[in-house]
Amino acid sequence: MVVLISSWKRKGQLSVEFFLVLSIIIAFSVILYNVSREEVAKTKAVNSIVLAKNGLESLSQAVDFVALSGNGSSLNVSFFVSGEANCLFYDAVRDAFYCVVYSPALQGSVTDKQFVFGPRFTTRLTKTFQLSCSGAFPLRAGWWSARVANEGASVNVSCSPK
Repeated sequence: MVVLISSWKRKGQLSVEFFLVLSIIIAFSVILYNVSREEVAKTKAVNSIVLAKNGLESLSQAVDFVALSGNGSSLNVSFFVSGEANCLFYDAVRDAFYCVVYSPALQGSVTDKQFVFGPRFTTRLTKTFQLSCSGAFPLRAGWWSARVANEGASVNVSCSPK
């Protein structure tokens, strides 16, 4: 009879140890999952900001090139707009294009949005400037194609989804 009781205690002790180790593993897994999820959200926000910045830089360079090249010059540019970015706006005071990036990962700042400005135009646009894109503003996510043209008295930027 004594042998049966001691083997029962050993089995009970093994199952308690098993559940203790299993609970520690599950706790570490939950902590690692939460930390990695936050880091992925931050990485997506930075990726959206970099994509917006690159698109604004290529479009601003195209506007500068066309404005300096003279009448009749044109240039086609492709750029990508991420899902978290609202693009393409023009700030006349800064003389630059800008996007607004919204992300839950940016909530540690004052607001949950980040303004991303392209470079200032190297030439002040003494001509009139027109920006027209098919579809409603802000631009929806995806690839866009922009045509920048110098048409005498104005520099026109027209964009459409690819």
